[in-house]
Amino acid sequence: MNVEIKSGDKGKKILTITVTPKEQQPFLDKAAVKLSLQKPISGFRPGKAPREVVEKKYGKMAVLEKAVDDIITHTYYQAITNKNLTVVGRPQIDIKTITPEADFVYTAEVVLLPKVKLGDWQKKSVAEPKVEVSEKEIEEVLQDLQKMRAEEKPVEREVKQGDKVEVDFTIKENGVAIEGGSGKKYPLVLGEKMFIPGFEENILGMKKGESKKFKLDMPENMPHGLGGKKVDVELKVVGVYERVMPPLDDKLAQSAGNYQSMDELKEQIKKNILADKQAQAEKKLEVDMLEKVAETADFEEIPEILIDQEIDKMMHELESEISSQGLSLADYLARINKTESDLRQEWRELAEKRIKTALVARQIAVENNFTATPEEIDKELSVLQSAYQDNQAVLEQLKSAEFKDYLSHTIINRKVLNFLKDKMVKKDS
Repeated sequence: MNVEIKSGDKGKKILTITVTPKEQQPFLDKAAVKLSLQKPISGFRPGKAPREVVEKKYGKMAVLEKAVDDIITHTYYQAITNKNLTVVGRPQIDIKTITPEADFVYTAEVVLLPKVKLGDWQKKSVAEPKVEVSEKEIEEVLQDLQKMRAEEKPVEREVKQGDKVEVDFTIKENGVAIEGGSGKKYPLVLGEKMFIPGFEENILGMKKGESKKFKLDMPENMPHGLGGKKVDVELKVVGVYERVMPPLDDKLAQSAGNYQSMDELKEQIKKNILADKQAQAEKKLEVDMLEKVAETADFEEIPEILIDQEIDKMMHELESEISSQGLSLADYLARINKTESDLRQEWRELAEKRIKTALVARQIAVENNFTATPEEIDKELSVLQSAYQDNQAVLEQLKSAEFKDYLSHTIINRKVLNFLKDKMVKKDS
């Protein structure tokens, strides 16, 4: 197999791959079997007719055309492996010559992963992260717990801060009800600021059964073109509840889980907050290290396809985050008054930055021969299989070659980060 490489547009490479008739033989044999399975030949069991018979019956060109996909798949992979090319995305294939018993010639236009030359990153350093938990943070968690355990008692008095109310309301703009602008027995806790600014303030001092009309200025970031508009609100209070918070005592701690005392609960809260902060600090440290390494490196031009793929990944991350909050991407975009195209354009610089950190991490792994051994992959798999032993669908996914490849990348990245921490983290003496 002969492979020639030429430069194309925008940093692409064009591989011209020539497969000789001799090299085509095993693929033609398999193609003949497939063809005789699909179109059985009289006197032979399906798939058992000799290639010569199949070619005589259906023509040599028919067999060659049946073999084309396998020839390209195999020889393309062999070509980029032999030439030590790391490509991005799928190749664009163009068949140049396809004739029985002659060279099969095709081109593959590919985008190569940009080359990186690391700089003098060893002179860079980052500070060792320090995290602490304040008493205020612990108290805020306890206050949330109190709110969750609050007892609600109906009262016949004016609404005051901290009360829960149920209201019927309609919001109109130019006499037309806005989308999502009405509700029946809608619950609100006064002081939590969970609704349109100014809405709660108009409820203060009202009593159950009272109605009210008032105007509100909508925030600038409101969706559906309502930003900055003035709207009319019709509201009726249908329920008022005083919320009685339980005391911060051992009984409350016991209701929150397997805790015997409030001190024990506070200690666990402190551990949880500390663990979250440490995880966030560790992630930031890793990003900071890679960005400092990237600052010293020289990069080839980043291909557009790579930037688009990274933005796609960022978009999926955003969708996952907002879906956990019960929102769709369309809802989120409406709230921030932007289109998906706007976000993609805004993210280009960040996407390129993320790509560069990934490229330097890969280069460090290559230069230091960091690999993931079969034993290391099996060890990771064993832990995951134990965690999901009752989920057959996940267990099947863990067996896939794609997931093992993902684990391999994860292990190598971990080695790179540990290597950088040893070299770059400045510890206080």
